[in-house]
Amino acid sequence: MNVPLLFRLFFCIFLFSLFLYLYLDKQNDITNLRLKIPKLQKELESACQENTRLQFEIDQFENPANLMNLARQPEYSHLKHPLIKDIIIFPLPSCEKN
Repeated sequence: MNVPLLFRLFFCIFLFSLFLYLYLDKQNDITNLRLKIPKLQKELESACQENTRLQFEIDQFENPANLMNLARQPEYSHLKHPLIKDIIIFPLPSCEKN
């Protein structure tokens, strides 16, 4: 048998095997990432629920009635209301939910 033909045949088989291995390795990486998706989705849901709970607590604390009750307590009696000229209002960044 001709040596160059045999060499080309082995070279083609080697390249085919290499590309097949690389393809299967990439498929394994994709499968591992797909298996992680449900866990990450649960973490995202729990983080969103925690954000909602914390936003509710912030809203309860910033409630004007609660702030007035805090202002009447003795440990906050030294605080004074600011003058209108001393109040600086910053615009809130627009954060839209997707």
